[in-house]
Amino acid sequence: MPNELICYADSDVLFRPGWLPASLQVLQAFPKAGMVGAQPNFYDVMEGEGQAHQALHFDPEYRFGDYWPDQGTVDEYCFGIGANDELAAKFHNTPLPALTHQPSDTQAILGASQMPFRIPRQVARQVVPLPATRGLLRAETMSLDHKIDQLGYLHLSTPRAHVFHMGNTVNERLLQEVEQITAIPASHETARKRAPARASRTQRWLTSLAKRPRFQRLLLRAYNLLFRVLYSESQEK
Repeated sequence: MPNELICYADSDVLFRPGWLPASLQVLQAFPKAGMVGAQPNFYDVMEGEGQAHQALHFDPEYRFGDYWPDQGTVDEYCFGIGANDELAAKFHNTPLPALTHQPSDTQAILGASQMPFRIPRQVARQVVPLPATRGLLRAETMSLDHKIDQLGYLHLSTPRAHVFHMGNTVNERLLQEVEQITAIPASHETARKRAPARASRTQRWLTSLAKRPRFQRLLLRAYNLLFRVLYSESQEK
């Protein structure tokens, strides 16, 4: 792609007005930013292995600290990922690691997810090609993050939620916000019709079962087997 800045997003992401200026502000304040998200990142996707930010501990222009997102931001994030009460409580009671560029007074959250992100073209061209032999193999999905970090580029996010991960769910609250952004009326009746059907007892049982590590590994093996079969068929065509 010829673009200087490339944006990736899942299909269930709502972009709010101001998301791009906020992202550009972080990119401009942190020249070594390799991946920038437009909402606070609550997970350490690098699982403690990230090293790129360590060099800034010796740079007087930058200051490390904690950032406490407001309750609404945390609730919204938990809704998007379907967090249970225990995980939600953890997010509410744990500050996020923050980094401030002191000359411009620009603050960013350390970490960024692959759900929506901006990546400079020169960084993107250094990390490709990426492996894709299986559909959900974590080592492959994380290769983008590891390559960016190994090149010395930062994973950063904006402190405010300029995007909303809808979690494949349409409800009245979401439709009201879309109406405010687009000025297109959305009635309560429309919201009711578009609301997802309540999961069946079997579906809820399978969802609970899928959270167990042993069963989850079994499902991933089946998924990856289907991925290889379907991919090989498409290649033959």
